[in-house]
Amino acid sequence: MNYEAAQLVFVDETGVSRQMGAHTCGWSPCGEHAWHRDFFVHGVRYSVLLAMSLEGILHCDIQVGAYTAETFDHFVVGLLTKMNHFPQRNSVLIMDNASIHKSDQLAQMCEDRRVTQYFVTYHYSNYLHCAVVSV
Repeated sequence: MNYEAAQLVFVDETGVSRQMGAHTCGWSPCGEHAWHRDFFVHGVRYSVLLAMSLEGILHCDIQVGAYTAETFDHFVVGLLTKMNHFPQRNSVLIMDNASIHKSDQLAQMCEDRRVTQYFVTYHYSNYLHCAVVSV
């Protein structure tokens, strides 16, 4: 289907922890071992869920641990209040095909709000970067 850019709302989640900066490899002069002294951090893992459109960030949530279908549905409840009926602006919800995005309740919420769901089977962030650069 062909959609206009103004209709699209992209949703994706990512994880963040204090251990993300830990290096597992490094550089050293030829013939010497690379080493680095650091404190081991038992960090808390946070998940960030974000919805973006051409207007910017529409909805955002941060929680400890991973998102489940239930917590994702709760996020979408808040997001749908900021979306419009199809075919208006911000009326197409674009998500990857993760299992938490495919609950029956989510499909019903989108249908009740007359918001179109669209699942992509590839990681679309590479394509978003190209679109942003070309604007």
